[in-house]
Amino acid sequence: MSKRSSARKICSYPMHIKICKHLLINRVRTDKTQQEMANILDVTFQQYQKWEKGNNRIYAEQLLEICSKSKWNVETFISDPNSILEIYENGHEDGYQLDQMKPEKIGFIKRKFKVLDDLYNNHLNEGIK
Repeated sequence: MSKRSSARKICSYPMHIKICKHLLINRVRTDKTQQEMANILDVTFQQYQKWEKGNNRIYAEQLLEICSKSKWNVETFISDPNSILEIYENGHEDGYQLDQMKPEKIGFIKRKFKVLDDLYNNHLNEGIK
């Protein structure tokens, strides 16, 4: 009987991690739970959770469908998610006033970003050994 690895599988591409972070920002910004997102997208809760946690890769067609059904701008997914989060934290960008995100939401997202970054960096370090 084989023993399952306790290490989490995570996709090793930087763009994939960026997309995971944008999923998280957009979901929290729009006050949706992972279950609500799964329902909107007609996927299981587990599938959506795996996308957001970086366990399963999201393909271009899936990302377009997610953005279409969620009414999110797909163009924002190519930007730096840390910069986007900073904009929501400060409530402005180049003279444009945006809705500020509540500090507890910002903190939640930053903690999730750290988990994704740590998993990604650990994955890279394991490849170097």
